[in-house]
Amino acid sequence: MPFALVCLTSLATFTNYMMLNPVLPLQITRLGETAAFVGVTIAAFSGASVLARPFMGSAVDRRGSGLILAIGAGLLTLASLVYVVPSLIGLLIARMAHGIGWAAVNTAGTTLAAEVAPPLRRGEAMGWLSLSKALAAAIAPAFGLLLLGALGYEMTFAAAAGIGAIALVIATVLTRRNGPVVRRGGSMASLDASSIIPAAILALVYAGNPLVQSFIVLLVVDRGIEGVPVYYLISGIVLILVQPLARISDRVGRGPNMAIGLAGVATGLVLVFAAGDLPLLVLGGAIWSAGVGLVEPASTALALDMAPPDRRGAAMATYTAAFQVGNAGGALTWGFVIATAGFEAALAGAAGCAVVALVILKLGWGRVRAAAPARAA
Repeated sequence: MPFALVCLTSLATFTNYMMLNPVLPLQITRLGETAAFVGVTIAAFSGASVLARPFMGSAVDRRGSGLILAIGAGLLTLASLVYVVPSLIGLLIARMAHGIGWAAVNTAGTTLAAEVAPPLRRGEAMGWLSLSKALAAAIAPAFGLLLLGALGYEMTFAAAAGIGAIALVIATVLTRRNGPVVRRGGSMASLDASSIIPAAILALVYAGNPLVQSFIVLLVVDRGIEGVPVYYLISGIVLILVQPLARISDRVGRGPNMAIGLAGVATGLVLVFAAGDLPLLVLGGAIWSAGVGLVEPASTALALDMAPPDRRGAAMATYTAAFQVGNAGGALTWGFVIATAGFEAALAGAAGCAVVALVILKLGWGRVRAAAPARAA
């Protein structure tokens, strides 16, 4: 039951975050700003989230994952309400607060999932946790736009706040159920190098995410391909369907799942590189999604396997920052590469990142195989 509640909290927090992604740029332009300020708000969110993670990791280890999860859900709720205020400064401040809350729920949520799930079923548990995120990714953006069209900005932000409040209530229940955690000592901010291998692999995988999720709309225009909604639909369905396969890593080890997934990521990008029509583009996107769906739960479980039980919060702060580092770095890098050398060069570079991740996995194979699920201290 506690693990199911953690997954519900994850579904609520990711829905809150993702339903606002397509709505906030429209709110910004509605207030009279340009796309440049949209970029500023994205940078404010990502920057605040990355900078806050060492503090959140330390707080999880000293105060408990349930409490920090509840605090993060509360920040998501408050930020969603502030977006209603027609003020660009207020929106920017709210975006930074949202980023801090996002760092809290990412770090604490993954740590709490590891604490309540059986250690020998950790790969399966991370697959179900990733499924909650995949469901939100498939449904929430369209849900946000649907609410916007039907009810307007104020009610859309209020709905996002309500979903954040649901996460807050569940996190509060989990905190009371697990009891308070107070550990004396330790620094106010800390990271943990134990998760550096899975973190590096995740960052390299998600460096390609902006290409297949955002820049792809420019690619299809450039190549005259129609029907891109089908591409997104199939990719989302595949990402959802592949998550239960994460349980295989509990039997054969994290390495094989990650190796197969990384090969899928590279292959998918190569197919998108070669795509001149919709079927090949959809196939490439589906294989990329399947690869990510194999890599992420296994790498998350590996990061938890490698982490000292009393420093899981710090390890998760290090590991979860990798997504935003890879995603933001990829967006900046591939945007420049596309402008100077074209889409093909960017896709080749992202496929190269997946190959580098495979090399890192190979070099660290001994440590990956030696890592065993650590039981709670």
